[in-house]
Amino acid sequence: MVKVGIVGTSNIAKWFLEAISTVKNAKVTTLYSRTQPRGSEFCNECNLDVDITTNYEAMLNQVDAVYIASPNSLHYQQAKVAIANKKHVLCEKPVTINLAQLDELIKLSEENNVIFMEALKLFAMPSFQAIKNGMAEIGVIRQVFFTFCQYSPRYDLYKEGQETNILSAKYGSGALMDIGVYCIYPCVALFGKPERIQSSVTMLNNGVDGSGSIILSYDGFIATLTYSKTNSSIGWSEIMGEEGSVAIEHISAPYKVILHKNGEEIRMDKDFEVHHMYYEIQEFINSVEKNKLSDLYNHKNMITTMKILEQIRLSNDIIFDDEKIEH
Repeated sequence: MVKVGIVGTSNIAKWFLEAISTVKNAKVTTLYSRTQPRGSEFCNECNLDVDITTNYEAMLNQVDAVYIASPNSLHYQQAKVAIANKKHVLCEKPVTINLAQLDELIKLSEENNVIFMEALKLFAMPSFQAIKNGMAEIGVIRQVFFTFCQYSPRYDLYKEGQETNILSAKYGSGALMDIGVYCIYPCVALFGKPERIQSSVTMLNNGVDGSGSIILSYDGFIATLTYSKTNSSIGWSEIMGEEGSVAIEHISAPYKVILHKNGEEIRMDKDFEVHHMYYEIQEFINSVEKNKLSDLYNHKNMITTMKILEQIRLSNDIIFDDEKIEH
């Protein structure tokens, strides 16, 4: 049984709890919160009976692995301390705010012989294989369109003059880092490193982006990516080939994958009854037990994705507060 500690009390941490409760070989034993009252409130909300601590290293002494669901700017230091204490780490995306931090953590995880994995649901879901199966049916790929536009209630708070951890240079966030990454990562996983990167963003007056568009150029086709925290869309993405196309509902966690070919629509995936985060958590726990990172979550793709994120940010003058301190 892998003993897991949770870092953070966000909504995604609640979803993690729901999902891990169905994983037989893992158990949450400890919660780390920056304040005891918030930790207690979270446990009451989730009907969770575990140890609550505001001492991070004390939590590490009680667990085999940690799930980090804190604001982006905290990921690097929290993961670094955990890895240095030889704890396995499953960290919400993006795992760090820049490439230098990521390179350091990967190296440290290898030195300490622990699993360091980025938490993206897509790659472990059966629908990811369904996308690959569909791609095999559509001939030479000529265009890719991935989109994730989801209006955020945090944007309302921003417009009221409040600081939030989602749209903030202080917390290493913004639309690109929060949901644009969901469009970039599958491109890297499916097609590799692009030959050229172009981008344009809509900036907010606090120095981060509210939305943007990206063109990734590959040999023979381009991938057009759109993302936003300031508007919503119906969410269908598409991979288009000379002989058909694969339509994907919600690229971050596809519930439907449909092959369009010869005038027919063929459902490539199957409905699943487990929690949408179950598969990634099971993949992580399996990796911990085998002490070998799954090929679905390899560090090469993490690095390539972070390089793209960093290039887009720097070309659009998006600099986070911690990076200003570093320089």
